[in-house]
Amino acid sequence: MDPTNAQLNALKTRGSHDYASSPLGSKKDRLIGSFIDLIGDGKDLTYAIELGKQNGRWEILDTYAFRMASLAVRNRDPLALRRGIVSALISMKSTDDEREVLPTLSLLYLAWELLADQGVPFQAPHELHVEDTEDPLINFGRRSSEDRGIRGMGYQEGSDAEGFRFVRR
Repeated sequence: MDPTNAQLNALKTRGSHDYASSPLGSKKDRLIGSFIDLIGDGKDLTYAIELGKQNGRWEILDTYAFRMASLAVRNRDPLALRRGIVSALISMKSTDDEREVLPTLSLLYLAWELLADQGVPFQAPHELHVEDTEDPLINFGRRSSEDRGIRGMGYQEGSDAEGFRFVRR
């Protein structure tokens, strides 16, 4: 895995306070998406997790995953859903407190339910070699529907000028 400087810069937290509410499909989204696409095996995942631990980069990856949940539903895009799932996995493995990523998982789970016919499983992609017992996505999917619902996590379905978008309540 050999990310570009532009991809690494997109993961910086400085100056990114408006990222969560900026239009979906931004240049930053495309750069982070191309970074996520580089992750092809367990070794790449380990590298990405180490990057996520540096300077709070996991927060940008979590925000990206949140945004991809909206984009996946808006465009019925399984690739956006997969990118969001991988980004959330990195975030969960990079933070000291996995609970911080649970709201994003609730959005991705609902997006997954809405796109169920798209063939993207709600788990770490097999090529990343994450054991089912270590996969936080599988564990999240086993929660009761009340414990994984977006309303309980502070979100609701909404829209912006471009269409569907998850929004904070």
